[in-house]
This record gives sequence, C-alpha cells and structure tokens, in this order.
Amino acid sequence: MSRSDLGWGSSPASRADPRSGLVIHYDSTDQGLAGKDHSACLTYWRNTRSFHTGPSRGWADIGYCVDESTEILTEDGWKTFHDIREGDLVLTLDHETGMSRWQPLQAVNVFPAMPRELIRMEGRDHSSLTTDQHRWPVERHAEGAEAERAWATSGTLNGRDRLLLASPCSALPTEPKWDDDLVESVARSCSGPPEAPEHRTEERWEFSEQAPGGVPTFAFVSSLTASQHALFLRTACDVSPDGPGTATLPSLASAEAFRLSAVLIGRASVVRRTSSGYRLTLTDPDHTALAPGALTIGRETYEGRIWCPTTPDGTWLARREGTVYFTGNSFMACPHGYVIEGRGLYRTQAAQPGGNSSHYSCTLATGPSDPITPEQINAVRVLREWLMEPDTSIAGTVLGHRDFISTSCPGDKAYRMVQDSTFAKAPDDSEGDDDMPQHRRFEKSGSQTLEPGKWASLAFDSRHDGETGEFYAVVGVEEKEGAYYDVSVGVVLEGVTPGAEVQIRATEYEPDGDGGWKIARNRPQNSPVHQGGMAHFTYSWKGNLAKGRRVRFRIAQFGESDAQVTSATTDVFYWPR
Repeated sequence: MSRSDLGWGSSPASRADPRSGLVIHYDSTDQGLAGKDHSACLTYWRNTRSFHTGPSRGWADIGYCVDESTEILTEDGWKTFHDIREGDLVLTLDHETGMSRWQPLQAVNVFPAMPRELIRMEGRDHSSLTTDQHRWPVERHAEGAEAERAWATSGTLNGRDRLLLASPCSALPTEPKWDDDLVESVARSCSGPPEAPEHRTEERWEFSEQAPGGVPTFAFVSSLTASQHALFLRTACDVSPDGPGTATLPSLASAEAFRLSAVLIGRASVVRRTSSGYRLTLTDPDHTALAPGALTIGRETYEGRIWCPTTPDGTWLARREGTVYFTGNSFMACPHGYVIEGRGLYRTQAAQPGGNSSHYSCTLATGPSDPITPEQINAVRVLREWLMEPDTSIAGTVLGHRDFISTSCPGDKAYRMVQDSTFAKAPDDSEGDDDMPQHRRFEKSGSQTLEPGKWASLAFDSRHDGETGEFYAVVGVEEKEGAYYDVSVGVVLEGVTPGAEVQIRATEYEPDGDGGWKIARNRPQNSPVHQGGMAHFTYSWKGNLAKGRRVRFRIAQFGESDAQVTSATTDVFYWPR
C-alpha cells in the first residue's frame, strides 16, 4: 500500500533496531472491516495514527526512497518519477541470479515534500541521495569466502558490501537481426566523423530507420546480440581521440544510447559533459561493484519530495549525476490482504511493553468476533518474510501481545494462529479465485488493406460471445479500472512482397480529451521477414494496463505494394482490477 496516499510525515519516535521477531496485535473492539471496502481500512489506520501521534508514540511511513533528481531506466529511456506510470517496463536486477531483466512497474510511490535527513554518497562512479532505510542489493565479501548476494540499507552499508553498478541482461537476442557491418557503420556515424565508404551498406534505409538524427534508437540497441554490443561500443571508442574505453559523443541522447548498450551487457559506465560533447567512460569489465569506502558519505537535510518504484524483483536501475547503479525499493495487515505501514523500520514500536525496541509489531485491526481472513493471514506471512530479508533482518519468531504482558490481545483466534505457527509459514503466492483470468476471443474474416510503411490497427469483426461489429480494443473497454493482460494474435496476409519486413505490436491508447483516442505507449514489436506465398505471423505480449487505457494490435508491412490481412484471431486473458 503506497504511503504517499496517506500523506504522512516523519515519526518523532526514537530509533531502534528490532531483530527478535514480529508481534501480532488486535483491536479490543470489533471493527467489521472484512465486510467493508478497503477504504474503511485506510480510515481506521489514519484514525489510529492520529491517536498514537506524539513524542512517545508517533508512527511514520518508511521512505525507501530517493530524491527527485534520481531517474529510472524504462524501455523508452531514462525518466523521472513524473513521467512513469504503473505498467511501464523498467530494467530490474534478479538478485538471485545476478542478471538484469525487463519487468513491469507495479507502483510509483511519491512522498510529500518536507524536511528529512537523507544520506548522500558521492564518488567518481556513483551519486545517490537516499533515505536512511533505502535498500540496496549488494555483494557481501568476507575474508577467505566467496562473495554472497545480500541486502543492506543506506544506513547499514559497511566495508564488506559492494554496490552493484551493472549486470548483463538475461533477454539479449542470440541470433543477429543486423549484420555486423551495419552495427559498426551506425556506431561510427553516431560517434564520430561521417562513416567511411567501406562501412556503407546497401540497406541504407535500415541505418536511417535505426539511428534517426544520429541517435541510435532503443529498438536498435536492444536488438543487438552480446557480441554486437561489444562491437558497437568498441567502434565508438576507436573513433574517439580519448583512448581505449572512452567514447566522445555529440549529444547526451547519443551518449545514453551507447550507455544502454553497455548496461545490457553488464559494463559499468559514466557519462560526463565535456567541452567537446559528452564523454562515455567504460570501466574495466570486471569492475561491476563499488565499495562504499570509495565514496564520500554524509548526511544532509533535504526538503523536496522523495520517491521509489515498486517492481517484482524489488530492484531497479537508477541514474543520478551521470552515474548508473542498481538499487532497491521499499505495517496493519488488513482483511483485504494489504500491509499498511506504521512506525516502520528502525523505530521504537508503541505496542508491546518490554519488546518495543526488540520486536516489530503488526495489528490485524480485528476485534474479538471479527473474522481473520485468508488474505490477512497471507499478508502477515509476506510481511514476516520481507522483514527477514535485509541485513537488518528479524528472526522468524512470531509472538502475540500477551506473551509480553497480561492482556487479551491479540484475541484467542489470532493467538491460536501464533501458537500453531500459522503466521510463520511461507506466504502463498496465489490469491485464490482472483488468480483465474477471464478470457475473450476475437476473430477477423473480412479483408483489411495495409499500405506500404503505414501502421494500421487490426479491426476484428466478431467476438466469442457471438457479438459482431468492428472491434479494435481487445482489453480496456469493460476493464475501466485497468487490468493485467496476456494477449496473443495470429494474422494471415496476402500480397506481401517476398523479403519484406512485417511488424506487429500491441499499443496502449488513452483518451485524447476530444472524444477520441491517442497512443499512450507502444509495446515491443515483432519484426518477421516474409519469405513468399501466404504470410502467417504470430505475436504475444503481457502487460499491466493502467486505468482508462485500451489495448489494440497494430500491424505494418514494408513491401512494394498494398497487402491484405485476410484473417486474424486473438485470444485475450485478463485480470481486471
């Protein structure tokens, strides 16, 4: 649950480092929250906070956050928190495998501006300004042992920890889409003098398509194989007069395109402005982690907003002041399965005398007769597992309030669950019937003309329930609050020039303000080449559709004359919000 929606400020409660476990609580009177909308839980929590606010009480949102100058890498380039939204693809780190990958953004958490003490870390290869509790995936080194993957916070980083600057992407193509001559030609043209004649290719249109204005596109860079990334970067450095491992680029956009190439093969890099342009400096291939001891670290007051994304991996690739690195993201367990934060990490609790500095606390917000829902139980399990992750992890012990003092809390039902280890079990990844997707199918039997080089939305003419008409949007018409979706489409074309490229993609649309629709964002495309005869192509995509948006399929063909879509079928699986 995003604490920014609650608008809470920082807590005056004293610092602590609870490590002994989690304590379960309840409310002394029935609340009936299980039968109400989740908004009632938020009202309850706000009222509870108001009661507890004070010098010896007071709760706080945990800001596992960064300052407003920190950006995140999306499939459309680097963006600030103003420009991203739920569902955008961002680069994350799978901290178990050590590989990076593209994942959908689950939430953008923004906390209001107010005076806060943040930790600044500065060095040649790193610049960050974060809250004390901001999480970092680290390599932890011990003498005589292999480095282990672990978690730390800005306030607990030590000499054994190494911040991760780069990691190779697990989804790089293995088969080249472009020949090496073209890759080298693009690199030379975009990073130095005009390309030499010996580097020209007959497919000149490919070059102008993939590097308009001398800036390689995201689609071009992300389509390179690992060896082509190495060639791309090596060529740019060869053109530069600054020596090996350094490329001088004419614009920041061009420098970031080459840095993206470095990011995808796990090469750490720094971009700096110079008198002759922008300098991209690649570090040694083995230099992918940075010791905090190499940084200047201090605390300072910051009065702006802080923010942090939520991703499935709990990590994201950040950029600040020309440096790039992987970093991490950021308690009432309500009947609807949400964990809502109270005082938070590293704060003395205000719940169990004798254990406020040694244990974290979590209330179920239930009374003696209120049901304890399966979602609520699972939320406590998720909280417990999460608190056990970082370097500041707790023990797995779960206790009840009555284990500290004579009290009825957390109620007989909850205390039985404490005693039989119900809360101490691993969380259930499923969510019951809500995990079963809904399904619809659209068919197309009528012909649709595709002009060369022009994108067109696929128009289906029938739906699985017998409805007929002209259907463009396959998700979002009925799912007005948004949805997770998994779509696939098969298309048959006639008249495509042999050797011509066909491109298919999913595209999300949003209202244009005048009663129509405009493109909100294009999803990654498939670009098969037609060999001859009838053309049969397929495409699939999974995404997170924001409120008010719709999904269409779009298709383009780059032959010499018109082609016809003669039939198409799409199967749509979706989970409405």
